Amino acid sequence: MKNTSAEITLAIEKINALQESGAREIDTTKLESITQEIEQLYTSVSPESKASIANSLGLAYRRLGERGSMALLKQAVVLFENGIIFATQNSPTDTPASDILLVELRNNMAISYIRMFELGKDEEYLNKAEASLNECVHSMDRSPTSENQLLKSNVYNNTGNLWKQRYICSQDLSDGEKALEQYAI
Repeated sequence: MKNTSAEITLAIEKINALQESGAREIDTTKLESITQEIEQLYTSVSPESKASIANSLGLAYRRLGERGSMALLKQAVVLFENGIIFATQNSPTDTPASDILLVELRNNMAISYIRMFELGKDEEYLNKAEASLNECVHSMDRSPTSENQLLKSNVYNNTGNLWKQRYICSQDLSDGEKALEQYAI
């Protein structure tokens, strides 16, 4: 059954309210302090450990950037990209652990791009997010470990966020329906 424009808009508004209330409640001062600690750790760890720390530091920058800083969101993307490089260079490939870390890095990079779109309204950020999320899905389908399956809901939620942003801009019902489909997976 097809949803109406009003039904899709109402559902998207409810999803926005739910997501925003949880994500924005983190104390900024505490998050900045934790970020500084992770930065120090990132500079001191061996190359074999940098991918995981890059993921944590990128996530911290993304959380801070979500409060309105494009510069911090861009730093997060760079860290996720560096984490992908570290993971592919310093981890045994095709192992469940390396697959999981790569999915986490790409998923976190995708949501950073979505947040960048929210700030700058440049659709290229959504295109980059979509490419990254597609890589996540491909990786999870190729390596269906239980850990990857746990990440799947987060990846599909972020894919829903991507289509939600496209719907908000386009008001195209098919974009809204794609968002709702992803949230339902």
